[in-house]
Amino acid sequence: METFKVAKPKPQRKPRRTLVCLVCKSKKLKCDKSRPSCKRCLEGHKLCVYESEAPGSDYSPGSDTVSQPATVSHPGTVSSETSAQSPETYDYAPVPVMDVSRKPSNSLHVGAASDSFLRQPVITPNSSVPTTNPPDAASSGFSLPFDSQSNVMSAPYYNTDTSVSTNTSPQEELKKPAAVLETPVELKMKPERIGNVPNIKMDLWNPRDILVSYGSTTYYDLPLGTHSIAQSDPYLRALCAFLHGDTITELRSRLTSISTNTPGLVKKMNAQTVTPNSDISTLLDNNHHVLKEEAATGEKELHPLKFIEKAIVTWIENSNQQVTNELPLDYFNTTYTIDDTMDPNLLSSLQTLVREIELLMLDKEVIDLLLCKFYEEIYPFYPLFEIKTFETNLIYILMNKGDKRYEFNIYNSNIRKKLETMVQFLLIISITLRSPTLTEEKFHIQQSNAHHTARQLLIYAQKILSLLNGFKFTNENIICCLLYLYIAEFMNPENRDVEVNHDRALNLKCIENLASTLGLFNDPALYPRFTRDPSKTEAFHVFRRKLWIGLQSLKLQLITSNGGANYMDIEYLNLFLGDTPDLISNLSSKLETSSEIDRKIFSIQEDKYHFHILLSRLMASCTMIGHQQNLQEILDNIKTVSDFMHQRFPLSRLSKKTNFKNIMVEPSWRGAKIDIGSVECYETLNINFIGLSSIMLIYNKLIFYFEKECLSEAERLEIYCHKFFLESVNSHLQLTSLMCKFLRGEFDDNIFENQKYAYNKYAVFTLVRIWLSEMTFAVRFSYKREILKQQKLANSNDFFNDQKEEDVQLDTILKFNIAHIKQQMETTVNLASEKLQNPYFGCYQATLMVKYLLYVMDNAGLADVINRFWDRAFNSTEIPEYVLQKLNMKWGLSTKGTYFVSKFLMNPESLQNLNLPLLKQIQYMFEETSFYTHPSLESFEEKASPPGFDNEEMLNQFLESNFDLFLGVINDNLGELPSL
Repeated sequence: METFKVAKPKPQRKPRRTLVCLVCKSKKLKCDKSRPSCKRCLEGHKLCVYESEAPGSDYSPGSDTVSQPATVSHPGTVSSETSAQSPETYDYAPVPVMDVSRKPSNSLHVGAASDSFLRQPVITPNSSVPTTNPPDAASSGFSLPFDSQSNVMSAPYYNTDTSVSTNTSPQEELKKPAAVLETPVELKMKPERIGNVPNIKMDLWNPRDILVSYGSTTYYDLPLGTHSIAQSDPYLRALCAFLHGDTITELRSRLTSISTNTPGLVKKMNAQTVTPNSDISTLLDNNHHVLKEEAATGEKELHPLKFIEKAIVTWIENSNQQVTNELPLDYFNTTYTIDDTMDPNLLSSLQTLVREIELLMLDKEVIDLLLCKFYEEIYPFYPLFEIKTFETNLIYILMNKGDKRYEFNIYNSNIRKKLETMVQFLLIISITLRSPTLTEEKFHIQQSNAHHTARQLLIYAQKILSLLNGFKFTNENIICCLLYLYIAEFMNPENRDVEVNHDRALNLKCIENLASTLGLFNDPALYPRFTRDPSKTEAFHVFRRKLWIGLQSLKLQLITSNGGANYMDIEYLNLFLGDTPDLISNLSSKLETSSEIDRKIFSIQEDKYHFHILLSRLMASCTMIGHQQNLQEILDNIKTVSDFMHQRFPLSRLSKKTNFKNIMVEPSWRGAKIDIGSVECYETLNINFIGLSSIMLIYNKLIFYFEKECLSEAERLEIYCHKFFLESVNSHLQLTSLMCKFLRGEFDDNIFENQKYAYNKYAVFTLVRIWLSEMTFAVRFSYKREILKQQKLANSNDFFNDQKEEDVQLDTILKFNIAHIKQQMETTVNLASEKLQNPYFGCYQATLMVKYLLYVMDNAGLADVINRFWDRAFNSTEIPEYVLQKLNMKWGLSTKGTYFVSKFLMNPESLQNLNLPLLKQIQYMFEETSFYTHPSLESFEEKASPPGFDNEEMLNQFLESNFDLFLGVINDNLGELPSL
């Protein structure tokens, strides 16, 4: 038998290590071998990469991966395939200077010279000089180690704490997401909640941070309103003023260009000019700054206006509709009163109104369906009246003469009462016609026509309501109509509000004062005259209770959650409950005559009412203007609110799987079918939105306060900064995760799609709060990086200075944190665009501005663009004085605030508490969160081209055709333009 011998393989020669940098080697150029960057790469502004010195490591010219323990590697040089096979750990070197004056390279080769994208221009807004600052979310000199086995897709989220088996099929391999970067272990630290801290008295509120003034409008904002939060935070204040000022400046520049190139407009403009110092003459001057489409460096300038121009066009069109639909004065130029013996002239005007309304009415079948749809989808969340009583009253005003449409019968007797019922009917139809789930097949009306009809019916309801003069002739029906009018305007998808505007808050407060005038804050049983009056049945008592509870529900969501609560409000809330010793007063038991559905609805409203009391206590403890705040009291109230929310509105309810629906049918409600379980889940979701967002904003406010106080007592107060920063991030991640689950439809098994109309607007408001909080973090991280760069630059000529390892780690972890925030924002803005942007104009304009912020984070860096805008404002004439004056009135930043921008924001002491231990804990929290795609290599690469736009000249053409209107906007209503 023949024996085979296996030859021993020849040992492979260890490749000789190259001492020159890989860039010089690939181009066969002489290299001085300086570490970490050779002179040739420094002069050419190129990324200098050396071959790894680790034993056993190889480098192949065709490979995309460079392994090195102590040198630089850009993420663009690392392929996910190679890294997945042999993940490496990298250290970090200083950031090279970026040359933005070079034109983009068309080379697609990725190899030793794969830094080509570094030579592409950084696209930044308002850049008057080339920038040398790399973007917030782009790495220009650091290798970002990652492990492709971590943070893989676990639909619909990326899971950060699970690993994937290697036994996967080729089809599964194709479905794997791009490799996700993993933070080095030394840059992560498991966060530990800081427990009790010494109590302290605080002055959280300064009047200068709450007042807002623009055009002819001045108001004192709610303490936790978006303007107040933005003005309380010095970094957000600078950002918002920059966005606002740059948008107005660019719009002004375009108007000036149009007026210059259109002689007719110039003549018209000159005719309007009153004095040389008038707004128009200062607005349209000959010394305006014309922004260049393309600078000599090849750098394109992109402004916020380019992102939001479509929103501005839509806004102007909606404004035109509102102007043409104003209430005519001839209806109100009368001293007569509507009653059975009204003046003939008033009666004639009223008859004209009713005939016009009848022409707008839909077929009987459609009206019946709309009423049923309202009872099913809107009433469970806004139960303000007794449906049986309302249906009885409708019989007296809707005449069925055999035709296709109803006619109104409001004359002869009880004219006021019939008109009140008619107004409520019109409001109900108007609200329902705007539902996004209204289908043409079932309701025989196109959605565009439905919106037009809803708009017209709402206007007629307002006219009649004004004629009824409810502030003089006060009663329960008037309050019910006023509340549904408020709800109709609030829920309107065309409404551009993304926050609680001062006029909405003022309107609701006026209605509350009217309710107090009627004594609704007391249970009707406390008024014996009602019990002795045969006409005041138990249904009337229930009606009064519903009005008070419904009013407080609206106030909870729109005013109390924004800090608009005081101790008098708490007294009124408790007064309604009476002397019940228990927390639970069994409000639902007082609805004996109501339907079973009503009792179940008010069982949910009962818990919501008690939550309102607790949240009011929290807000009163931290938002009382003119009084010092007690930190321990605030923290105790936060705990109480959180505990009650988790106990009575547990999130587990939203994910609970059920095999049946708890659908109840009420014949007296036109056969309406209501799933009480779905209503309960919606209220649970809404209360958690309110609770988490309110707590998050309170923590943010505490961050602002202690950050400022640390300038004088850093050592003693650092623990407070760290505590509230971590608590804020924690609340933010919980809230954003919940929002993403809602928008992704993860709760759709337990909630009805057609009921989302009732709460979608609250989701938009919550999204804006989330984005505001994310910018709070992102701007700070960006400024911290900018400060580190300046310190490094200042020490560059110091021969005895060595860059501290801590500074290198700080810069690296800041880049990671910014990238995570950017990914979170992209996730929410994409979901909002998909689910809410189309019907809701307010959400549409907000997402456009957020996309601009994401673009800046990709291509320039927040701190860089903010600083350059204010540098232009203070040191040049590019930003008109007129615009700066307006910015001062709205945001409190003027040309006298140079110290604030140039000194405070860039002062290392301002962010001294944003140190490595805190950032490590934040990074850990980000990495352990799975509602968004974690940063990948692609997310760290620069975006070399701006997003595409449909039509470059769309806004210019619209400006020209609406020149007068836009001119009025700039002169009188500066601050009204769509902006975050």
